[in-house]
Amino acid sequence: MEPIISLKNLTYLNVFNNFSISFPKQKFIAISGPNNCGKTTLIRILSGNIFKSNALIYNKKYLEEENLDDYFKLVKEIIPEELTFFYNNLEEESLSFLTKENKETYTKLLKAFSLSKIKKIAFKDLDTSTLIKIKLLLLLLEEPKVLLLDDVGLYFTKEEFSKILKTLQAYQKEKKLTIIMTTSNLEETIYLDYLYIITKNTIFLEGKPLEVLEKDNILNKIGLPLPFMIDLSVKLKDYDLVKKIELDMDRMVDELWK
Repeated sequence: MEPIISLKNLTYLNVFNNFSISFPKQKFIAISGPNNCGKTTLIRILSGNIFKSNALIYNKKYLEEENLDDYFKLVKEIIPEELTFFYNNLEEESLSFLTKENKETYTKLLKAFSLSKIKKIAFKDLDTSTLIKIKLLLLLLEEPKVLLLDDVGLYFTKEEFSKILKTLQAYQKEKKLTIIMTTSNLEETIYLDYLYIITKNTIFLEGKPLEVLEKDNILNKIGLPLPFMIDLSVKLKDYDLVKKIELDMDRMVDELWK
């Protein structure tokens, strides 16, 4: 798979030392790992907001300081603790993003993110989860090549974030976007394209999410608990009670009763 963005021999403070990783084009990729493994720092470096010369590669070329402005147009990020807006509310903020070409997309995303009724409410009166959805909408209107998300699922219920992920996956496929998302919750990775587990300055595991998540003993050792249904499936699989990982409880019960 051809990478769109890579880090090569990255050394930064005491977080990364000669660390390398690549992200393929037009995929939805998750990065997880134990606490303090550098996930947020990685997002800041990939976004260019922490600039390291001779480390970040975009489309096979090293990023240079003089090219940062162009890079910022192509690569967008959401770090929930660092959300910023220029105007008072979504109605005012969206004016600088809207064009004839993206008006239909704007309307669809308003509905998908349940934002239609809050367009005139001041940002200061909205909770973080709503502000994240607003930022997502605005950044998607810009049609970046890469979207970076830092553990945004922490601010939503499981059901809410599942809907957001489905919306993002549909948009990602339609626009041929690359999305790179860090997460503390492995359940969020199940239906994505690829999963990296990083720890101790190393890519500990990588591959298709379900294949990585089957390695329950390794993940437990580094302090990453498996989602309940996957943990149960893996244990039942070890005893030859089911043939594959099953994420739906009703289907699992049917399988056990065969």
